[in-house]
Amino acid sequence: MNNNVLNLTNILIIGQTEYDILPSGKYEVNDKRITSNNGEILGHVEVNFEDIDIDNREHQSRVGDVDLGHLSEIRDSIKGDDLRVLPIGIIDPVTSCFVPLSGHHRILAMRELDYKKIPVLVISMPARRDRREFCQEENNPLPSKGHNKDDAVHYIRECVDDGEFFGLSELATKRRIIKSLKKHYTTLSDSKRKEVYNRVFQGSSPRSKTYSKAELGSEISKCNHDKLVKSGTVENGNAFSVGDRTNTTKVLGSIEDKVFNTRAQNPSAPTMKVTTMLYFNKRSGDIVQALKDCRKEFVTTMTNRNNQCYLKSDDPAMFISTIIFLPQVLFPKKDKETAWIVWNWDGAAEKFVLRAKALK
Repeated sequence: MNNNVLNLTNILIIGQTEYDILPSGKYEVNDKRITSNNGEILGHVEVNFEDIDIDNREHQSRVGDVDLGHLSEIRDSIKGDDLRVLPIGIIDPVTSCFVPLSGHHRILAMRELDYKKIPVLVISMPARRDRREFCQEENNPLPSKGHNKDDAVHYIRECVDDGEFFGLSELATKRRIIKSLKKHYTTLSDSKRKEVYNRVFQGSSPRSKTYSKAELGSEISKCNHDKLVKSGTVENGNAFSVGDRTNTTKVLGSIEDKVFNTRAQNPSAPTMKVTTMLYFNKRSGDIVQALKDCRKEFVTTMTNRNNQCYLKSDDPAMFISTIIFLPQVLFPKKDKETAWIVWNWDGAAEKFVLRAKALK
């Protein structure tokens, strides 16, 4: 068991904090699914949202991030019928935070509904393989949003990286993969299961993540007190440029036009701070090195734009204050990215300074 967690009769001690273990009778809890994956239920407790590592993507069984449509459905369901299924997770041994294995959308929905405390079910499940299988089983049944073909590729790739098929012949490996896909991905046809296998072992598996409009909206809202903003928004001294490399540059040009027109009409208008959040459309080759090169080039370009264009006067109309590179590397596993890479502008040094790295 995690050394940071002590389970007493009616109390769960996590780190330095004591939590009352609450009855979970009114909730649907699949004890068998937990125990069949070598897990142990430690207790139903209520925690602060700040004590949940909601951005930890290690145990996500889907390639995509927050689905805003699904989030809205979950929120309406909880609002109408109250919470029926507890989010399930483990305790991080370092931070003592609750790390969700299932229920990411439920947790976000409860936060939007202003829950003072978030009810969760804390379990112990030490083995990574057991957690992976549990997440596949727990996140796939209705009414949760079902897995798709890309999720299946991601799942099998993780199995490969963890050595699941080490020592097996090609035929035995293929048979085991097809069997696993039939278990967890019942909606995939036989031809699509074979396609998943081929994508993993014939090099067409996506090794980097790109972002949908919904996912970009979710990411940028984290910079704006959880309020959704559109790329190109200019308000209250802040502007946002969000998208892939090409669209981010286009939107930045549009922001320039708005800001400089405003400054021309009102010379006392405040300096606009621009946050740019982006990803790159890199899907093959040496993804890790390609992204490093693209990010380095972008930081250099934005540094030159600040120094040579925006910040030439003592009272600039605008400047780029923050660059956020979204996590993209999926494989190889050792280089997988799980958090933003953030560069902040240092006016005294006249350059961007790295604040946070995405590699864990």
